[in-house]
Amino acid sequence: MTKVLIVAVLCFLGYGVYAQDTVYLKKEAKNKVYTDRAPQVVFFELGGPGLLSVNYDRRFAKQTDGWGFRAGIGYLNPMDFSLLSVPVGINYLAGKKGKYFEVGLNESLYFINANRNPGYGFVDIFDTHVENSKTISLTSLTFGYRSQPLLGGLCFRVGLMPYTTFSGSTNLSAYLSFGYNF
Repeated sequence: MTKVLIVAVLCFLGYGVYAQDTVYLKKEAKNKVYTDRAPQVVFFELGGPGLLSVNYDRRFAKQTDGWGFRAGIGYLNPMDFSLLSVPVGINYLAGKKGKYFEVGLNESLYFINANRNPGYGFVDIFDTHVENSKTISLTSLTFGYRSQPLLGGLCFRVGLMPYTTFSGSTNLSAYLSFGYNF
């Protein structure tokens, strides 16, 4: 029974490795690069819609530019509060040869617990006064540069993000991301 279980686990792991292979180009036509499947990216982001988050990004079509989506999860735990973020959004890449201008629309939910330290009973975050715990919805746009190799590899993103919680003023933040394109 143990041998059967080991063989089954190895087959499952082998299938997972095969499913995560690199993107292969199919053809290049009129500044469009078509691939054998939709390009995907997993990246770590500092700033941006998730503050400090790990994200997954994928194109809707089998091409390196165009429309796509992102989803992630983040966590931040300074001394006086804890914050769990869930950013989701759509984005558009315009460019060629792995160098893109990126524009996106994002919605992020922040679950904030400000009652961690008896010396602090509240925290002001995103122009919102939080006592004990609160859920904040943050709407943002992203405008930036993305370097994403055509055949897979390390990905880099940098840009600006105007955002609002609709209960406070509109602000501007920067973001920086590193990840892997496959």
